[in-house]
Amino acid sequence: MLMDLVSASTWDEARDVVDQNPVLLTDRALVLLDLAGSQFSTPDNGGDDIIRPFRRFLTRSREIGTVAAWEEQTGRRLPSWLTPYADRIESTEDVTAEVQAYEEILAQAEFVGLTPQLRAQVLGRAASALLRRSEAGPQHDDIDRALRLLDEAGPLVPDDSEVGGEVLSYLLFGHMRRYERDGAERDLAAAMDVLRRQDRRDGNEVSDHVHYVATMGFALLHRYERHGIPASLNSAVRILQQAVDASTVDDPELPGRLDQLGGARLRLYELEGSAAQLGRSVACLARAAEMTAASAPERPGRLSNLGNALLTRYERDGTLADLDAAIAAFEESLDDATPDALASFLSNYSNGLWRRYERVGNPADQDGAIAALQAAADAATSDRRLLTAVKNNLGFNLRQRYERRGRLDDLDAAIVRLREAVDLLADSGPAAALTVNNLGSALLRRYEHAGEPDDLAESIAVLRRAVETVTPDAPERPTFLANLGTALRLSVEEHGESGDIAEMLAVSELAVALSPDGSTDLPRRLIGLGAALDLAARDDPAGTDVERAADLLRRAVDLTPADSPDLPRRLNVLGVCLMRAEGRGRPGSQPGGATAVLRRACESGLVVDVATTLATATVWGNWAQSRQAWSEAAEAYGFGMAAMRSLVHVQLMRSEKEDALRRAGELGASAAYASAASGAPVAAVVALEQGRAALLDDALQRDRADLDQLRQGDGRSLVERFEAAAARERDLQGRVRESTLAAGRSQAGSTG
Repeated sequence: MLMDLVSASTWDEARDVVDQNPVLLTDRALVLLDLAGSQFSTPDNGGDDIIRPFRRFLTRSREIGTVAAWEEQTGRRLPSWLTPYADRIESTEDVTAEVQAYEEILAQAEFVGLTPQLRAQVLGRAASALLRRSEAGPQHDDIDRALRLLDEAGPLVPDDSEVGGEVLSYLLFGHMRRYERDGAERDLAAAMDVLRRQDRRDGNEVSDHVHYVATMGFALLHRYERHGIPASLNSAVRILQQAVDASTVDDPELPGRLDQLGGARLRLYELEGSAAQLGRSVACLARAAEMTAASAPERPGRLSNLGNALLTRYERDGTLADLDAAIAAFEESLDDATPDALASFLSNYSNGLWRRYERVGNPADQDGAIAALQAAADAATSDRRLLTAVKNNLGFNLRQRYERRGRLDDLDAAIVRLREAVDLLADSGPAAALTVNNLGSALLRRYEHAGEPDDLAESIAVLRRAVETVTPDAPERPTFLANLGTALRLSVEEHGESGDIAEMLAVSELAVALSPDGSTDLPRRLIGLGAALDLAARDDPAGTDVERAADLLRRAVDLTPADSPDLPRRLNVLGVCLMRAEGRGRPGSQPGGATAVLRRACESGLVVDVATTLATATVWGNWAQSRQAWSEAAEAYGFGMAAMRSLVHVQLMRSEKEDALRRAGELGASAAYASAASGAPVAAVVALEQGRAALLDDALQRDRADLDQLRQGDGRSLVERFEAAAARERDLQGRVRESTLAAGRSQAGSTG
């Protein structure tokens, strides 16, 4: 029976032997076991060490029962003296308190009497606590102490046991931490030895030394990406470079190691800003992509990594060749991308195209960037965070295209995508707040375009949420405050609520106060505050806020580059402020100053922002008409007509096009009236004809589309009859137009 006990290969078998043979729990059995240990023990065979655990098991089985003793032996039950310490460790989140509890356990005399497995487990977890504390502070001796404990734990359990696996993991971490601290090769070698033992434990050991060097480097890189510890990154770069240098040219693992090294160097550039580091990153990633076979599944990812590095270098140096090469790499990465990676690669491709659009201004790049993001948003992906970012970026880009081209369907689509992104938000961090802000801003812009009160109310609620989400010192907070201030200003203009006025001024002032002088966002925030002050001072013409408002707005315009797409809107706000000042004789006004600013807003807007030109021209024309400044009114409405012609052609939805055409007719009538009143009847007729021409041109565009469809079917004869009738109509219209213009010239001659 005793031989059956000591021959058991597991404690489960040992428990079964004792359960089946209760006589083993007698005093005689213990005496016989002691005799067996002393009889067979020699300095070489360690027989007593083999017998001792079984004697402890029998002794505890007599004291607390076989099941409880088995639980202790296998670590499923703690001895009673150890339980209070375990409770302390479990209940604290303070790593120093945890270390203290473990040190007290190790100092107890009973500790040496624990089973080898439990002793190894306690030593390993004590070392883990020390290593975690070493990351939180400068206790350098914590790492050394942890490694000593792990050296003591290692011989107590085999590597292939559960506790042995824990000890190996802590040992690898300890040597990595000390290598990060000291850079000693002995710790690198020790860490790689642990990696070998782990592979041997799992049946995956390899003989290639470089494999373990590269694995160690990748582990350190992964550690940096998880915890952001600079020492991990520097160590990763150093070790991955060793792995690359030690690899032969024909080593199939070399492209992967180059890709890892290039990625690590790119992270190091982001951390330190070294141009040389960035250059080495690009070189490694280019070589990795070049060495990867076209059919290899890793190639799309390596091309995408290369594109990101090239794009980063473009953003640093502005070399267009880098941007073009990045876009080419991104585009090629799409060819064989897996479904899980496709959304990420499309997002990168879109980012490259958008950067080139910002640089070169080609609308095809803008459209391509948006199309790529739309495809990314529709791609199947399990990465919720990526999908949220894609939909946020898509919404933002659609909004930007609306700003440049004035297509309301882009703005509507932007709001849809931004709502989807907000619904996907899983946290309330800075990225989440930015998405919420983008939605609020898009709703606000649609209110400015279409005047729907619900959009304004929702915009204010959403923008308040964005402001409340960020911390007081968040760099995004001034932008969020400025956007909320703009929304509140429009609400005051709509409803005149006194509470909104106070909040409008408070958030607008704070947005400017939090902006440093060199901030590129300062002009926009100055515009917001100036417009808010101007609005609040309308009922107080003598107030000093009027002068301050005009000064702030002039400063904002002066800080805006001449080719900025934001210039027309800022000029519009300044011009309207000066217009009101001139109209009411308020301080800060200069006769004719408003007209010059409004004219400049219209001129610059025709190039980059026709929607603002239309809005400015309408306000300016109406103001000039109210002063009976007919020539000025005609000039203003003329700008409006030019802007309207551009807007009509870009509207895709029929309802939007009809609204634009209606406004074109109204502008034509206003321009004609102003021209006639100024004594320019010919100009009046031309203005009327231009308004009518917009309607006819759109009708003809629809006719052509319908006729093309008829030609493809059975309606060829109908098409021919319609075209003949249309030709006769155009001939008659031409004769009427010539007659009208002749009459106008005759009238002008008699007037002169």
